[in-house]
Amino acid sequence: MFIKIIGCALLCMSVPVISATLTDPTQPYDAPQYGDSQTTKTTTGLQLDMIIKKQQTRFAIINNTIVKEGDRIADAIVISIQADRVIVIRRHTKQVLPLLQKQNRIQISR
Repeated sequence: MFIKIIGCALLCMSVPVISATLTDPTQPYDAPQYGDSQTTKTTTGLQLDMIIKKQQTRFAIINNTIVKEGDRIADAIVISIQADRVIVIRRHTKQVLPLLQKQNRIQISR
């Protein structure tokens, strides 16, 4: 009886250890896992999510907010929106927010 209780306790204690090493089987092999540096915000606290081009105007989605050149987001001002990055000025310093995935570029034509 005592051995069954000890065995059951050891089994219950090992479940968190086993589940901590498992990866999501529905994700591609090289997909970033939750908490990886690619999925977290940059050191500036700003994350470039998407770039949208409509005719000659470009918009960016930064921290889930749509911005265009000249707009303010947090304590930064959007200076330039390029095909794969956004340049902002923050505390008198230029910072580049790279677009991490090429699929996040959209061109809208009419």
